[in-house]
Amino acid sequence: MFTIISKKIKIQALIFNAVLSFCLFFMFDTSSANSAETKKIMDQFFFGVGMHLGQQWNKTYKSPQDVKSILSDLSVNATRDDLPWGILDAHSQDDLPNAIGKMGDGLDIISARPVIILKGDPKELPGIQPTSEAEREKYTNMAQHAATLLKNYNPIFEIWNEWNLKVRENTQLGSVEQYLELVKAAYPAIKKEIPNGTVLVGGAGDDKNWRWILKAIEMGLMDYGDGISVHPYNYCSRLSPRTGWNVLYSVKTLHRELKKAYPDKDILIYITEIGWPDTDGECGGVSLDIIAENVAQILLEAPALPWLKGIWIYELLDQGTDPTDREDHFGLYDYNKNKKPAACAAKTVWQFIDETTSPKIQNPYWKANFAIYDLNKETKRVAIWDMATTTIPRWVKFPATTKFTSLCGRSIPKTETWYKMESAPILAEIPSVDLSLIKFKQAIIP
Repeated sequence: MFTIISKKIKIQALIFNAVLSFCLFFMFDTSSANSAETKKIMDQFFFGVGMHLGQQWNKTYKSPQDVKSILSDLSVNATRDDLPWGILDAHSQDDLPNAIGKMGDGLDIISARPVIILKGDPKELPGIQPTSEAEREKYTNMAQHAATLLKNYNPIFEIWNEWNLKVRENTQLGSVEQYLELVKAAYPAIKKEIPNGTVLVGGAGDDKNWRWILKAIEMGLMDYGDGISVHPYNYCSRLSPRTGWNVLYSVKTLHRELKKAYPDKDILIYITEIGWPDTDGECGGVSLDIIAENVAQILLEAPALPWLKGIWIYELLDQGTDPTDREDHFGLYDYNKNKKPAACAAKTVWQFIDETTSPKIQNPYWKANFAIYDLNKETKRVAIWDMATTTIPRWVKFPATTKFTSLCGRSIPKTETWYKMESAPILAEIPSVDLSLIKFKQAIIP
């Protein structure tokens, strides 16, 4: 009985795939395409990492020289860090190293574009969040002073970080209304100094169903911001959704809600934090190999979403070695600056796509992704990965002209000329004229 059913499924799958192979290159979701855009991905999309040079006490980030070579190796074009309130002691750009220490030196030697978080200082804001008029005025003065002194570095400023999470500790804090009052004061002060600069608002962390950020936008948040930043972490979810695919699915849901509510507005989204701890005393952590796959999946798909302007992996380095403290284990590199699999995956994928143009995503099956990038008129680069859990495997066949790029030494399961599609992306380069020779099928192959 099993043999008969298997053969029936196999025949049906083969018939379907014959049709699929013929139609695939004439149909794809244009909402994911950016065909009019001919800029290189590296010139229109941010691949960044979070750092902590701005935290003077942080022992991992000892000096900008420590991280410069790592950043260069990864080829990131953006960073993200907290600005110390010592900026108020600086009267010129030359004063920055003395006023903000390691971060001041880093601005001069790190070529990546900085995202600078304008957050509070407990010494200056004893209420934790600036909710009074006097505290907002103090914060706004700091923000404007920072914009004046740092504008030559072409920064992206971010007004606060995860404001919404404080409501868990104190119901009097974290409200949308209080945050709106802050951005109403700080945004125009920053833009006065850098009219053409980018100021991000939101910084929403663990925002279930995007309720907080959607309410903020409904109340007028985007009148005081150039884009929204979000942190769609899923490392404490049940095991199956702890993936890069799930992160982007969540952010796509937010984008759909925004387009539904504001069809005439192009609201840009920045994922300014995303990552997974490999050791976590509370949630168990995510394996090193799965984290590497997650990072690869996000980097391959995100540039094809024209409303998503960048992702920042949290974070560059582990902050410690305590197995019970998840904050010690988010790094792409460990505490001793040794490369983890995720760092290798990030570097490999980014260098695979950074000089390509016109990224687009096709879906030959549900949760199966076929990404296409133009290297030049004659050459395409493609990536294929499958996030579905199915008893019937999915396969892809490439033309003989294909050149493969190894994802950090991972082998690709294959049967004769068919390669099995899995969560680890397959990276390949082919002549443009041979793109239509790529075939897909879903079948049980003995």
